[in-house]
Parts: sequence; structure tokens; C-alpha cells
Amino acid sequence: MFAFQQARHLRSRGHEVLVVSNVADPAAPPWEEDPDLILEREGVPVVRLRNKRVSLGAVTWNYRLPLSSVGLFNRRARRMIREFRTDSVIIHSTLFDLSVFALAWAAIRRKPNLIVCHTALWHDSVLVRLLMLMFGCLVLRPLCKLGKTRVVCVDKFTHDNARRVMGRSLDYSVIPVSVDVTTVSHGNRERVMSKYQITGSPILLSLGHVIPLRNRVNLINALPELVSRFPEIKVVVVGMIKDETAISLADQLGVRSHLLVTGAVPHAEIADFLSLADVEAHDLNGLGLGITSVEAMAAGTPIVAWVDPANYPALDRSNVDQSGFVDAGDPLTIANAISAILEDESHRETVIKRQKRIVEVVFSEDSVNSQYLKLLQ
Repeated sequence: MFAFQQARHLRSRGHEVLVVSNVADPAAPPWEEDPDLILEREGVPVVRLRNKRVSLGAVTWNYRLPLSSVGLFNRRARRMIREFRTDSVIIHSTLFDLSVFALAWAAIRRKPNLIVCHTALWHDSVLVRLLMLMFGCLVLRPLCKLGKTRVVCVDKFTHDNARRVMGRSLDYSVIPVSVDVTTVSHGNRERVMSKYQITGSPILLSLGHVIPLRNRVNLINALPELVSRFPEIKVVVVGMIKDETAISLADQLGVRSHLLVTGAVPHAEIADFLSLADVEAHDLNGLGLGITSVEAMAAGTPIVAWVDPANYPALDRSNVDQSGFVDAGDPLTIANAISAILEDESHRETVIKRQKRIVEVVFSEDSVNSQYLKLLQ
């Protein structure tokens, strides 16, 4: 989603852009209906590669990873890529074989290129972490050196992880993800209330897939305190459940009835959920802001998140105070931050105003893509 939004924005600034991606996982909620492998979307040509989806269970946190090699044999796709005659390459994600192919392609053709670390190469299994370290050292690092690749990390956490995994000798920058405000604004709260039978008040939205890095444990630990203050509160978790720890914890703490899990939903419904929510909270593990937190802030839905301001070099400290950000993940800190937004309308408006300002300064498409273009010059 971010890659296409970036391509669309770059095209609006006068650049020619070709997107090469995988055909979407049929098991995922649909983002697009067009079955063609080669198409044009909002003026941007898109080449989609056929792929095989592989799930290794807990090793891939039950995600189905795409293997793109089969799609690269498509003559029409190869011809489009060849005839586009690109000047530079932006590679999103370090985890997929398509990223490895793109690194090798850019290096062989001596094209300026950069690779974006959207997530840390980390796993809760020691063995898998070791395999990721080997992948970073033996595959990514040599290819990046060969192609003089610049490495973009979305925050300080992914930056520090990339330096550990891929080595300190590469050229690193920290540039956050951007958000297209138009995709998350003006939602219809009644639509999702009816579809998912959501009741209760206030509504605490927790947006994004539940994985070990964002497992919602700190949020569930705070829920008994929140229930004591707001007996009808409902926590709506929107996303796939890849880690059941928080669900089991809710049962143990006796607050499972205050939890509604929708599973994965179409991206078009995100705006509806954001319009429904009184507060959004899921980035509570101290790892920085994910794209869904940024989308919520852009939409004017106040978030509570455990954030180290040092994660984002462009973040002005003056915007952090009364911004809904907390500096710890203990139950009382989280409950107090959420309660303050729910109980004090003046504070709520201040939080919304400052979070929108943060999005404008740090996460806007103009700001983020200007930094990308500067790296590719």
C-alpha cells in the first residue's frame, strides 16, 4: 500500500514510475479487483508477478510469504521492465525474494537504488533470529555493497536492527513512512458498527495485525483498570491474530467480554473504524509508530502509543508534550493516558491537534518523498 501511494505521489510531481509487485495473496482481504497481471492504476503502470505463497507456521508468524521467481519468467513483464529504462530503483522490504532479485538487478545494471527496511529482521525464536542474521550478513550486505545501495529505515528501532544484521559499513538513513490522508478520512462509522455488531462505549480501537512485536499484551494488562473506570468499554482489535498471547491474557484477567476481534478487513474499511473509535492504541511495546498509528493520527483519531521521540529525527520536541505518547508500557501509565483523552475534551482536542501536526511535519508525502529523491540524486 505504501509503495503504491509513494509511486502515485512521485508521478504527481512529474516523475515516470513503474511499480513491480506480487499478485496479492488470495487469502488476504482484497485491495483491488482487477485480475490482470499488467495494468494501470490511477495513471501508474503496475506489473504484478505470479507467485507461490508459502507459510512456515510459527517461523513466518503464519504469514504466507510470496515466492516471486515463477513470475519473473513472464515475458511481457520482463519486456515492460526492460523498456521502462529506469534511472533509479526503490526496493520496499528486506524480507522477500523479489527484494533480492531487485538488488541484484540494480547492481548488475549499475542503477542508483535504495532498499527500505519497513520492519526489523527480528523473531521471537532464537534459531530464526540466527537465520535472519545469516541472511542479512551473507545475502543482503554483499548485494547492497555491490550495488552501492542506500538503506532507508523507517525509524530508529529498524535502523539499529539493520546495522546489527546487515553491518555498519552500509549507507543508512532514517526516513519514516508517509500517509495519504485521503484514504483514512471521512469514514462511515455506522457501516462497521452494523457489519461487525459493535456495541459498547467508549470504543478503543487497536488497529493492525497482532504479532509478537505488537502483541497487545500491555494494552490487555491495562484493560482491567480501564474497565473499572469505563464499565461499558469495548476494545476492537482489527487485524489478523498471529500471536494469541493477549487473547489468552484477556481470559485470565476476566476481561475477554470487553474484547472484539474482527480479523483482517479490507483497507477501505479502515477509515470507517477510525471514525468509530474514541481512541486508538496498539503501538505499546516501545518500538515506535507503525503505519496504522500514523493513519489514525492523520484521520484525527487520537492515539496512545509508547514512543521514544528520538526514533524520528525530524520530530520537534515541542509537539511531543500532550501528544498522547507515553514513555512506559505499564498498565497504569497506559490507562491514565487513555482516560485523559476520554474524560477531558480540551485535552483530547490538544492531542488531536498535535498529532496532526506531527503527521504534517514528519509523515507527509511531500516531506517523506523529498527525502527519498534527495538520496537518489
